Amino acid sequence: MADKQAVQQLWRPFVVGARDTQRPDYTATKALTATTQKLDPYKLSTIGFVSAVYIYVSIAASNPGGAVVALQEDAPWSIFDSLTLYDVGSKPIGGSMSGADWFEVIKHGGYTICDDERGNTGSTYTALTTGAGATAGSGTFCLRIPVAINKRNGLGAIVNKNAGSTLRIEANLGALSAIYSTAPSAGATATITMVIDGYLDAATSDTRGNPVHAEPPGGDTTQFLTKHSYAVNASSTGFKIKYDPVDGPVRSLLHIFRTTAAGTRAAGDAAWAPQSTIRYENLDPWVWTDWFWRRRIASWFDYRGTPDAARARSNGVYPFIFFDDFGLRAGVENGFKYLPVSSQVNMSIEGAWSAAGNLDVIVNKIYPGNADPLTLTGGR
Repeated sequence: MADKQAVQQLWRPFVVGARDTQRPDYTATKALTATTQKLDPYKLSTIGFVSAVYIYVSIAASNPGGAVVALQEDAPWSIFDSLTLYDVGSKPIGGSMSGADWFEVIKHGGYTICDDERGNTGSTYTALTTGAGATAGSGTFCLRIPVAINKRNGLGAIVNKNAGSTLRIEANLGALSAIYSTAPSAGATATITMVIDGYLDAATSDTRGNPVHAEPPGGDTTQFLTKHSYAVNASSTGFKIKYDPVDGPVRSLLHIFRTTAAGTRAAGDAAWAPQSTIRYENLDPWVWTDWFWRRRIASWFDYRGTPDAARARSNGVYPFIFFDDFGLRAGVENGFKYLPVSSQVNMSIEGAWSAAGNLDVIVNKIYPGNADPLTLTGGR
């Protein structure tokens, strides 16, 4: 009989009962020098769950001598020689990568609607000034270090409640020469502020007493960002690079190419292969011409205009993504399209690059809770 049948209790999502929280959590000021410098480690304050960390950098330059200040290609992000995010067990989950690497990861990560920091001139980004002015070389910027994968439901947010074992960020500041090709005559000082963004513990029920999940979906689901570097030979017939093994669903592969001779992304863009083949096991599903790949970048991220300008594609940077399965824009995702990969799966990229260089491939992989990909898609 119906009145004797057990009625299944419906649980409401974590974000129903969890209030989001943000707070300034770290400040340091350093004079930039001719060598790299280690910042004090940033141990994130204990809150319920961490979603992201915002890093705001203000660079105050002094140029009384009137040097004609000029910038390196990856300025101002190159102020960070390295930046690594560690989980509560001291395992690196993001890095070790340079500030320039992080800028490209964030720009092509689909985490928010304003991921290209150069476009945020009304809020956090002020381009470093150049020329002979008294404060030439000054500017500001922000990097949003992603922890959670999906803001819609908090997937991938990491618990951070034990003061004795917290997430942390370690970073080294780069030398003046990493930022400036011609430095301000009296140098520059950087002030770094970090803001933790996350969730407080969720209420056990909503206002009508319906139970609420205490944790984000997916259990201990975590995303990882790892950088792999490969030497590329110039070849008119094609050069093949086998990707290092990956042991988890892949969210994206971010390719960054610089030529050996110039050492720049701009030269890498000019030397990029006219046609690239990305192989997956014994299949060749993706054979992309250079113009088609650039068109896909425009479609995914709505980037247009001159490369390296605000909200335009980056020179020498070619993302290959699997997080565009829920809408028209990259980042509107439901997780069904993540590429299934294990350490036994062979993947490679082949193309005829016109100049030798270095190809960095930043892999965004996901470790699903309980190693079960169904946790990424709500059991579907």
